[in-house]
Amino acid sequence: MRLVPVHNELVKLGFLDYHADMKKAGEDRLFPLAGRNSRGQMIADFSRDFGRYLTKIGLKSGRGLSLYSFRHGVFDAYRRAGYLDEQFNFMLGHASGNKVTGGYGILPQGILEQRVELVNAIAYPDLKLDHLRDKRESPEAQVATG
Repeated sequence: MRLVPVHNELVKLGFLDYHADMKKAGEDRLFPLAGRNSRGQMIADFSRDFGRYLTKIGLKSGRGLSLYSFRHGVFDAYRRAGYLDEQFNFMLGHASGNKVTGGYGILPQGILEQRVELVNAIAYPDLKLDHLRDKRESPEAQVATG
């Protein structure tokens, strides 16, 4: 379990509203359709299907691009923002290199403000999200959401 703040772009896109809607609907999970497979893995089937989807829409041919590419992209985004691996590894669940002092204390690494700063440092300069914002802010979307 990791404490990871919600990125400010996801907040702008309505992720917190989605969370509230799930709670109102009585769901105890954020993504209720994400179930465990026969080996107990949470999104293994989705991960496999995502790779097939990338192939279907022409973004992938052969190996190399997968659901885990997002994780690699986060590493690159942190490095692009000027952070060293040691400064953000804890956010991605990677253990500290020092096994002696890494186990000292009971508090998790990184105060909340630091975690917020790190999450919001993730940026993809060529990523365009305007079409998602426009859809959310359009009069049709406002009528649909009440």
